[in-house]
Amino acid sequence: MIVAKPKINTFFAIGVFLILSYGSAIYLLTDILAASEVSIWMYGLFGFVLIIAFVVTIKMIGSYKKVIIDKNRVDVFSFFGLVKNRLYLKDMEVWREERVKTANGMFKQFEVSFANKKSFRIANQEHDNYEKVASYFRKHYKKNESKLDRK
Repeated sequence: MIVAKPKINTFFAIGVFLILSYGSAIYLLTDILAASEVSIWMYGLFGFVLIIAFVVTIKMIGSYKKVIIDKNRVDVFSFFGLVKNRLYLKDMEVWREERVKTANGMFKQFEVSFANKKSFRIANQEHDNYEKVASYFRKHYKKNESKLDRK
C-alpha cells in the first residue's frame, strides 16, 4: 500500500497566508464601518484582499488530495476527506510525468487518467511519497505511459 498525502509544511504556509489575508480583510472592514468618511481606495483594497483570500482558499481546498494505491485500485480522498473516489487501475488509460527544472531544483507532476474521464494529479513539492507513486507506475504500468512524453 502506498499513501501519498499532502505535505504539512505546504498547507501550513498557505494557512498562515490565509489567516493574514482574512485578518487584513476584517481589519479593513471594521475601519470602513467605523469611519464617518471613507476613501474609495479603502473599498478597493478591501475587495482586492478579500478576492485574493477567496481564490487561495478555493485553490487550497481543491488541491488537497490524499492518494492510496492498494490492490489494483486507487482511492483519492479530496476536500479534506469528504469526497472519496475509487478508481480501478484496470480502467487506466494513460499516465504521464512532467518535469520542469527550476532555480530551486526539479518540479515534478504526475497525472493519471482513467476511462471514466476521472483523473488525479500529484506533485513532488506538495505530496509525500511522490517517488514511490511514480516508481510504482513506471514499474507496473509502463505500457500505459503517455506516448507524447516518452523520450
